[in-house]
Amino acid sequence: MGNIAYEINACLKDHRMKRRIKKAGVITSDFIKKEYGKSKQLRFISGAPFLPIGYIKHKSPIMKRNVVNAYTKEGREEIHRNLSTIDVNILRFLMEHPIPQRSIEYNDNRIALYCA
Repeated sequence: MGNIAYEINACLKDHRMKRRIKKAGVITSDFIKKEYGKSKQLRFISGAPFLPIGYIKHKSPIMKRNVVNAYTKEGREEIHRNLSTIDVNILRFLMEHPIPQRSIEYNDNRIALYCA
């Protein structure tokens, strides 16, 4: 992310952007305060926090099973084996009876959470 941050910071130093970017401001979100509050790269544009891309941290997944993936025959078989314990009648009911007041994405997530 450091290379991307370097390119973005070069654009932010443009004379038109310099006037809009401030170092002082108020962080209203607890998440932003917790994750990015200690960063010296945090800036504010029109009072809203502009998060520093170079400050993003990444953790590799621990205890991830290498067998389960969609790119090999064995991985796909493992995925299907994990899904075999799902009650098909309940899954069919969820698909045929969506909640009409909610979005398609909500109903899709409802089915995905049942499968998980």
